[in-house]
Amino acid sequence: MNNYKFLKQEKKEDTVLNTVKVSKEFEPLFLKAQECVGKYFKEKKEDATKGTIEIFGQRYILVRAAAMSVEFFETVRDLYKEAGEEEADNIARSFLFDLAHAVGKTDAKNFHEKMGLKDPIAKLSAGPVHFAYTGWAFVDIFPESKPSPDENYYLIYDHPYSFESDAWLRSGEKSSSPVCIMNAGYSSGWCEESFGIPLVASELTCTAKGDEACRFIMAHPSKIEGYIKEYLAKNPKFSKQATKYEIPGFFKRKLKEEARKREEQALQQSEKKYRDLVENAMIGVYATDLKGDILYVNKAALEIFGFDSVEEMISSGAVVRYKNPKDREVLIRNLKQTRKVKNFNVEALTKTGETRNVLLSAALSGDVLRGMVIDITEQKKMEEAMKEHLIALERFQKLTVGRELKMVELKKQIEQFKKQPRDYSTKNKI
Repeated sequence: MNNYKFLKQEKKEDTVLNTVKVSKEFEPLFLKAQECVGKYFKEKKEDATKGTIEIFGQRYILVRAAAMSVEFFETVRDLYKEAGEEEADNIARSFLFDLAHAVGKTDAKNFHEKMGLKDPIAKLSAGPVHFAYTGWAFVDIFPESKPSPDENYYLIYDHPYSFESDAWLRSGEKSSSPVCIMNAGYSSGWCEESFGIPLVASELTCTAKGDEACRFIMAHPSKIEGYIKEYLAKNPKFSKQATKYEIPGFFKRKLKEEARKREEQALQQSEKKYRDLVENAMIGVYATDLKGDILYVNKAALEIFGFDSVEEMISSGAVVRYKNPKDREVLIRNLKQTRKVKNFNVEALTKTGETRNVLLSAALSGDVLRGMVIDITEQKKMEEAMKEHLIALERFQKLTVGRELKMVELKKQIEQFKKQPRDYSTKNKI
């Protein structure tokens, strides 16, 4: 499939690949990319009378390299001098990488659409050439690279003539860590847009800190640390130079942000389950302040006190629900002393003034009282009925036992009478 159809009618002016370095087998592909990008940048118009620069119908601006590299770091250090140089540099790196990554993605998307590129390989191969034409850097892609469109994506490359390291070297200021942050961000943004997978690049060595080359590894965020360790293990001499490299904070923050979102979602689900549980609980749940204002009641609490809506019960307040106001005073006093109260038995009044026996359990946090209310009115009635029944049984038992004792005594007297001798002599007869 030819992904550069518009080149068919063009006379091939470039027969040597000179905007990117790749292994021999990939040269034909990148040569086509070079022709494609060359056509794009050939249509350049500058009009100083209007202050415009246009390339292929797109508006461009020129920015000094040092302003977006060494001088940017100096500015951020000055702005955040109270935080210290190390923290200021971290802020600068994060900003530059995030900005360049976003620009790389949008530039790639625009270029692909303008030039009609559909195939991911064609999209990707245009990136390094475009990089050279826009003055970011020349790209030297190593033969061991394997840019597959999945999580196993692996690209190792150098950026000779990087605008960032060059700006640092020209300023005479040496860095203790790699400085080609925008190069890493832009190139990974372009490749990410081309393949449709998350990608991140890390600069391992940098000429701005005295190393031989500005060398990068680009990979999927989940794989890059492993690839870096593997490369350094295979190249022990090079690993001595690879100091203070780091995986750009954009993806670390992104992973943290995703983890935070998952935690928030889990918390929201947990809160929803808790609210559902509370709302549908068989016992009343409430919250009031020490003044007696009702802050929350669930459905069960509404039923206990005979209200039709939460708003109606809240407007009535908590104080009038106590039949004996002193009960509330005792409850508040106990809560202030112990912070918790369990099974506090009170007589409460419903909306219509009916007396209900309830058990209150509560905990005090600040001036907010949260707890549960259980209606034990029916239980109380059963207890009272049981007490009356027991009293009646005791009375019956006493009567029954008394009668039985009397019967026993009577039987004893009869038996004794039967045993007494009788006198049947005639002297007593008439």
